[in-house]
Amino acid sequence: LEGYLNTIFFGRNSYGVAAAAQAYFGKDIREVTDLREATYLAGLIRSPGRADAIDNPEAAHDRRKKVLVAMLEAGHITQEDYDATVDLPFDYVVPRQEAARNRTIKLADKGGSYITQYVYTALTGSPENYGLTAEQIAMGGLRVYTTIDPNMQAAAWDAIFNPEVNTEYPLNRDDLPQAALVSIDDQGNIKAMVGGRGDGIGTNFAVYGRGSSGRPVGSTFKPIVLAEAIRQGYSLEAMLPAPQQAEIPSIPGCDPWQPRNAGESEIPGQRIDLLTATQESVNTSYAHLIYELAMANGGSAESVIDMAEKLGMTREQIRSGCLTMVLGAHNSTPLEMAEVYSTFANKGVHKEPRLISRIERVDQDGNVTTVYQAPTKTSQALTELEAAKVTYALQQAMAEGTGTRAKLPWPAAGKTGTTGDNKDAWFVGFTPKLTTAVWMGFEHPDQVNQECIESAQEGNTEGQYADYAGHPEKCPLELARMGTVLNGKPVYDWQTVTGGSIPAIIWRLYMERATAGSTEGFRELTPEELRSGRDFESTIFTPDDEGDDDDRDRGRGRDDDRDDDDDDGRPGNGPGPRPTQPTIPDPTTTLPDTTTTIPDDTTTTTNPGFPGGPGWPPGPGNGND
Repeated sequence: LEGYLNTIFFGRNSYGVAAAAQAYFGKDIREVTDLREATYLAGLIRSPGRADAIDNPEAAHDRRKKVLVAMLEAGHITQEDYDATVDLPFDYVVPRQEAARNRTIKLADKGGSYITQYVYTALTGSPENYGLTAEQIAMGGLRVYTTIDPNMQAAAWDAIFNPEVNTEYPLNRDDLPQAALVSIDDQGNIKAMVGGRGDGIGTNFAVYGRGSSGRPVGSTFKPIVLAEAIRQGYSLEAMLPAPQQAEIPSIPGCDPWQPRNAGESEIPGQRIDLLTATQESVNTSYAHLIYELAMANGGSAESVIDMAEKLGMTREQIRSGCLTMVLGAHNSTPLEMAEVYSTFANKGVHKEPRLISRIERVDQDGNVTTVYQAPTKTSQALTELEAAKVTYALQQAMAEGTGTRAKLPWPAAGKTGTTGDNKDAWFVGFTPKLTTAVWMGFEHPDQVNQECIESAQEGNTEGQYADYAGHPEKCPLELARMGTVLNGKPVYDWQTVTGGSIPAIIWRLYMERATAGSTEGFRELTPEELRSGRDFESTIFTPDDEGDDDDRDRGRGRDDDRDDDDDDGRPGNGPGPRPTQPTIPDPTTTLPDTTTTIPDDTTTTTNPGFPGGPGWPPGPGNGND
């Protein structure tokens, strides 16, 4: 019974009776000595959210009365005790904001419940990872410190859902798409995590597990392919075809492929360089790129999968080694994509993310023992120069390419991503000290029309679903796309939601607050470093008209129609004028403290997550940004 009471959920993000005493009374569990408080906590065990006295005093009264009756019948209290307690007011239960001793609870309205769930599941699911046993966790008495920064957590939540911050496109209604955000600093510390619009009990879209198997990443996968190309020695100035539709030959085990660009981006008789292909997110150019990498590896794209794993992606999530992987048809999560891109920010050093920084045990006499201290796990995925080249390309994507709506007034780099039919939209980007991934999409983009199912099962031969009578399996999908494609749903005035639209805006709103005053820049590449590397060799890269130096000159800085994300999908809004490069603020600006601070929260919470929850199988997609 003691172990049970030390771990069960009591509401208000509190697990265990000790945390509940802090959450509801603002006091230590050893100070809970009177009957009114003890019976109140006992009444919370079944569906605690429904018996919170602040929100539902009548339900709380009924629960307390049932507990008192049971205690009276068992002889644990007298009739006088019962009469003195049963109708007492709940003025001893403090509002949520007054539970100041547990700072995690103060974040409950800013997505903190997802963090609580994540930590709790991590501890109870794999206690051995933290030097603990299941029995030790059940005994309670643990203080769990996280890397979350409360101010950054609030900024992340506000950027997505708060209409006072995101004044144009807050996703604060149930009829709007969901969104998730994860932010990691340059030491691998998770500083903010928002899993969705819910209360933390449902799907956590930020991680694997908790109902999520990830979502297709679209063109945010392209920088991984770019990194492998640079590692193999190819130049950012190496030339690639850029047709509207490409004909990519087969490789062993995979069929030929005909990828297309999302926009009319073909340049007749011309090729573009790798830098421009990244900046404009040109699908057909990247399809040619991964074919070249496969041909250089004996017809296999395994080297790209190896690079994805080195950068932090789960290898098993890349289900197919076929070339279509370049357009991001496989699943990932905001946590994982932030981990990948943080390797670029960290000059090629991969640092394993961590949310739990320290765990202490407190005995009955108040003595504190540290039982876990998070280690730093690093590996070299790229050289510093290789990472700098990827970063430079992603700076151009943000400054002049598909990610312009995410631009900051200080150095930053990033990439947009949108999956086929606008089911999912991403923006992942970084400054030298902070990497953030934003995902946006409907929870169930391909759900069956339930009205049709019910009508068909009942055999109705009248009404709009008469043709399906007796055949519910033939009912059409109810497509919840982010835009007008395939009977989707426009989001505010966006007829087509892409990674360069609302996700980029959310990213910018958060990063403006989280990195305010930043003056640190990325490594600058010399002209020789930019030009260094070799050109491509495959015959499909050499059209009948060989092209000339003018191709190379015209391949960058063009003003024609773009591939994808820069088209915002709203009537009358085209690419517009080319933005200028972001300027670095006055060097006298104070740089905020970037050292890791451990909040004073005592948490027992959530899920590092593992693949296997209900998800959406990735389609072939075209990676339409």
